[in-house]
Amino acid sequence: MESFIQDLQRHANRKLNFPKEIGWLLECARNGMQQVFDDVIFQAKFAVKTQDIMKRIGPTGDGFDKLSAEFGASFEKTTTLLKTLVKEAPEESKTQFVSQFLTLSDESFGQLMKLFEDLSCVKNWQIDGKPLPYE
Repeated sequence: MESFIQDLQRHANRKLNFPKEIGWLLECARNGMQQVFDDVIFQAKFAVKTQDIMKRIGPTGDGFDKLSAEFGASFEKTTTLLKTLVKEAPEESKTQFVSQFLTLSDESFGQLMKLFEDLSCVKNWQIDGKPLPYE
């Protein structure tokens, strides 16, 4: 998994915010949860791109309200999918992941958005036709 993470970082041309967690999520996906992981990376990339557009146009920009609603829906889908993905993980690892990313405090929200950025890199990897380590 470590070599995949290194290759992914080279492909993204940046260091991941949470390389260990990305590796751990990929491990979780190996247990029959590949489709859930694929949905997670799709939704995470959508949320990141939507948030980027929202920042660019600002709250008074044309279509901001619609984008905000789309972001909220995608954010909710992604967090639900992440909970599903880690549901069968060992309790200690799962508890740590949930407290770091899914408590929806201001701090965990910031961490989660950084994780979404990393998951977007995984989606870009997949879009470029490169196999994920569970394929």
